[in-house]
Amino acid sequence: AQDLSESLGPFSLKASVTTGSEYTDNSARSQARPQSKFRQTITPNLSLELTGPFHQASLSYHPMGAYSTPLGEFEHFQAADASAAYEATPFLTVRATENFFQSDNPSIIAPNTLQTTRVTSTLNTAGLELPYRTETWSVTPRGVWTATENKGTTPEADERSRILTLGADGALTLLLFNTTVSAGAESTRARFRLSGDFSGQTYRGGVSRPFGPRLDLNLNGSLALRQPDRSEGFMTRDASIGGRYQPSETVSLSGSVGYQEPTAAQGSGSQGLP
Repeated sequence: AQDLSESLGPFSLKASVTTGSEYTDNSARSQARPQSKFRQTITPNLSLELTGPFHQASLSYHPMGAYSTPLGEFEHFQAADASAAYEATPFLTVRATENFFQSDNPSIIAPNTLQTTRVTSTLNTAGLELPYRTETWSVTPRGVWTATENKGTTPEADERSRILTLGADGALTLLLFNTTVSAGAESTRARFRLSGDFSGQTYRGGVSRPFGPRLDLNLNGSLALRQPDRSEGFMTRDASIGGRYQPSETVSLSGSVGYQEPTAAQGSGSQGLP
């Protein structure tokens, strides 16, 4: 990534360009017909930020261009974000977010299902956080309400959903080892087109450690349980190891390797729902 910034009072304008490479051995998350894909991406980003003692707001635009093999396709995806946060008290933060993005990555556009169809997603999110932090540990109970609208290339991919998520995240810094251990859990209730009563739980854990002032390494994993309409449901396990190296103040390199194993219930359709 290459970053540039300019400040004027409480406002700051930032520009960056990020390039990346990714490989997946099952791009559509299909057990019957797995297909590998290698993709080279470039993502310019332009953002305007407003920062005050108790508030923060930002507006950013970050389209992505992607060249994929083996088909030799070049695609572009639009994306824009707006967010605002207000620290009402040292223990209460209110956050609101507006996101628009296009993606064909099913783990991003449909983390609650096994959906594989390319869609354009619009998300509206509002949430409350109650963070408590000390020098060595922190815990953050939170609640998030998300309204999502997906427009796909086929009528079956169109979706409107309402998702309520309640959860908590915690972190503990082991000063002796200069290591941070994090954990989190959340419960989800949602309403989808193909499932009017959808529930699920997600459990996460991770370890991160800096190696000098320029290098950080991390290890993360999660387990997600999803139950559409009180059926047998499905489970997704994933793990990743990654790192970030910053040779200078304006250039950073990051990468990760991950494994994801979704297991659908018998009779699940293309949306991952019965």
